[in-house]
Amino acid sequence: MQQSGQQKDFHLVIFEQVYKYQTMLYLSFQFFHFLEVLGALLSVLTIWLVTGVLVYMAIERCINQDFQVKPLEMIIVASCGVVFNIV
Repeated sequence: MQQSGQQKDFHLVIFEQVYKYQTMLYLSFQFFHFLEVLGALLSVLTIWLVTGVLVYMAIERCINQDFQVKPLEMIIVASCGVVFNIV
């Protein structure tokens, strides 16, 4: 029971394609994992940036003794917070 040369080549081609497909799935998983980590890092940096801006504005208001409430800015900040929490 000897196999012909063409049949051996066909089996090698099939094996090679399956191996490439498995490798592609593994690499794409790593790439998506990398994107997930990058997105989490961007989210944390954004939160720190917004926190820093708000703390700076609060300190500036305390130094200047400007305790007037600005309702438009409050509504904008609160609305952005609600939208970001929903999304």
